[in-house]
Amino acid sequence: MSYQVKIKVDGIKCGGCFSRINREVSKVDLEFYDIDHANHIITLYYDDKKDTYQEVMCNIENAGYKPTFLFITEE
Repeated sequence: MSYQVKIKVDGIKCGGCFSRINREVSKVDLEFYDIDHANHIITLYYDDKKDTYQEVMCNIENAGYKPTFLFITEE
C-alpha cells in the first residue's frame, strides 16, 4: 500500500527554517517528499506503515515548529 500525506507547518520564518525542516523530514525513510515553500505544506510519499507520517510530525515538532496533519490518501 502506498500513502500520500499532506502536513502544514506553522512557525516558518526564513530559508534556514526550511533547511532545518528538510533535515528533520529526511531522517525518516520515505520514498519521496516535497516542500511547498509558498504555502508551508509538506507532501510525503511512502510505502510503509500508514502511521509513518506521525514520526515526521514528531521530528518537525521537536525542531520547534507546529505541524498540522491535513489528510492522507491511500493508493
